[in-house]
Parts: sequence; C-alpha cells; structure tokens
Amino acid sequence: MKRIRLVGSLTLLVGLAILAGGCTRAPRLITSEPDFAGFITEIEPGANEGILGGILVESHADKVVDKYFVTIRGNTRIFEKQGEGHRPVSFHSLQVGDPVQLWFTGPILESFPAQATAQQVVIVESGVLPQATASPFPSSPTGTPVAPSPSPSTPVATTTQTYLGVAVQGGKLGEVWNLADVRYGVHPDRLRVVVEMVEPRDHVPLYQVAEVDNAASPFPTGHDASWGAARIDLVVSDLYAYDSPVFEGLPILPPDNPRVTRIGHYPTFDDSSLGFSIGLMQASRYEIVELTDPVRIVIDVLW
Repeated sequence: MKRIRLVGSLTLLVGLAILAGGCTRAPRLITSEPDFAGFITEIEPGANEGILGGILVESHADKVVDKYFVTIRGNTRIFEKQGEGHRPVSFHSLQVGDPVQLWFTGPILESFPAQATAQQVVIVESGVLPQATASPFPSSPTGTPVAPSPSPSTPVATTTQTYLGVAVQGGKLGEVWNLADVRYGVHPDRLRVVVEMVEPRDHVPLYQVAEVDNAASPFPTGHDASWGAARIDLVVSDLYAYDSPVFEGLPILPPDNPRVTRIGHYPTFDDSSLGFSIGLMQASRYEIVELTDPVRIVIDVLW
C-alpha cells in the first residue's frame, strides 16, 4: 500500500509540473513615461542567440533629427496599442513606418545613432505621431529617382502642397564619408543640385530629405526670410567636410533663377552629419536620384 501511494504522489506531482509549465504568464505592460518615441525606419534580423533583431527609430521633434538603433532581445516586451488597451505581439509585427514608444534597459552608447537595448516596445495607434513622418521611407536602386510620397491617407495629387512636410530617406548607414563637391546646374525644366562624396562605393550614405515651409519650420538658428517661402533640407549621416573649401564656399546664389533662391548649409549641430538646404521662392515639386561612380545625391527642383 505504501508503494502504491508513493507512485500516485509522483504521478500527481508530474501532472502539476506539466500544467505549471504550460501556463505562460502574459508580459506586464510598463506604464511609466517612455524613454524615446519615434518611427521605425529600418529593421534588421537578429544574428546572435537571444537577439531577435534591431530597429532604427527616428524622431523629428522640435525640428531636430534624433536616432536610436535599438536591440530587441527575446525578453523584450512588445505590445500594440488598441483603443484603451494593449495586446502582446511578436518582433515580426514591427514594420518600417510604425510609430513606436521605447523603454530602454542597460547602458546607452552615445554614438550617432545612439545604441540601446529595449526593455519594452509599444506600437502606437495610427495618428498619434504625425502621418508625414510616420509614413514608410522609400529607397531607390542606383540611378532611379525617389519622389516624395504623400501620406497613405492623402489622395495622390500633382500639387506641390503634397511635398511639404513629407520626409524621404535613402542610402545606407555604417561608413564614413567625406564631402568632395556641392554644385548645381540649370536645365530647361529643373535646377539640379549635386552633393558628391570622395569615396568610391556602390551606394550613397544614409540621407534624409524634407521640404518645409520656411516660416512655419525655421532653421534651428531661427527664421531667415532671405531663403524664400520654402526650403528643401538634406541631412547626410556620417559625412564630414573638415577644412573643405567647398563647404566654406556656401551659400551658392544661382543668378536669375525662377525658383531657387540659394543653396547653402543646414545647421545640424551634430558632428557626424552635414546638412544642406535649397531655398525656394515657392513650394516646388522635386526628385531625388542616387548615383555612384562617383557617389552623388542629386536633388532636382522641378518647374
């Protein structure tokens, strides 16, 4: 009888262990203020055990570009906001263009972009962050124009107003570049601005372009009416121009141009990026072209 009771007790314990192992507790939502909020511009799969992948998240709050490359581990809590609640989702639910809130854990490397590990990621409801900056960024094959796209909720139109406030990104992050030249050329239907790099590579550096209302979105140093009614701002990551006579020669003033007032420097206050601006008499349509051999970022202001 003692042996029978012992076997029965062991069976009961094994059964309880199986039940306990099968009950996975749902992750708890962190409700404190997030450490950073922005939109996903790049997603990389994980290469190491325990790391699901990484996301590049950007913010343009107060007209300043801020970026974090965030590592997503197996224990990172990932939620999607739905109404007043949140539901747990997987790493594969994250999409380029998603507005997200981030909570960090551990040290933060103060590089550009900064590097951190996520304790929690929350995909924010559509509309909480501006749609113009939450829209996916297209990247072009070499030599193919990249035209700014309106927000998905905006009807496609030919008016130049659809270009205002829409950010476009291309190129690749991860190398150091040096500025070789900034020049322009006038054609029958456009003015072409060329930013050329010294290094001979098969791709252009990571860049971001946005057309803005000059008065509503002034330079970080303040509004300057001499640039015109609008600007096309180009910020190139990891680009340097130490003692460059090209950079020191800005701004360029194209004479008697029907649309462009000047081509000059956009202040980034960041030693790992260079900024350029094209002043416009009025908001204009434009195209971006990525070229190699030599490496160039080309912006065509159309009229």
